[in-house]
Amino acid sequence: MIALNIADKVEKALANVIKLYADVPEFGRDPPEKYAIYTIAETPADFSEGENRVNQYYISVNVFTPQYDFDLYEQIKSAMYREGLCYAEGGNVADDKLYPFTRHYYLDFIGVEER
Repeated sequence: MIALNIADKVEKALANVIKLYADVPEFGRDPPEKYAIYTIAETPADFSEGENRVNQYYISVNVFTPQYDFDLYEQIKSAMYREGLCYAEGGNVADDKLYPFTRHYYLDFIGVEER
């Protein structure tokens, strides 16, 4: 079986939870009511015998909704847990001042993979 990379895990986890994008989409005048954008940062976490053996990933899921949706945030956390990703922190960024004027909430996760 081929191991999924972190982006595949994130996309698999959230496929049935929320419309998900890997970069900022251009919606025009018809944005989805709820959507998320994720980013991933990678850091070597363990070196052994001169090689990088373990990578740590910091995944930020930025959720855009018309208002707070704590049930949705819990669904996202549960889906990410099922893929082996740990919740680190989250919170409200602010109401976006630009179109489409949504509530911006972030959820950050950590994942570790052996190479």
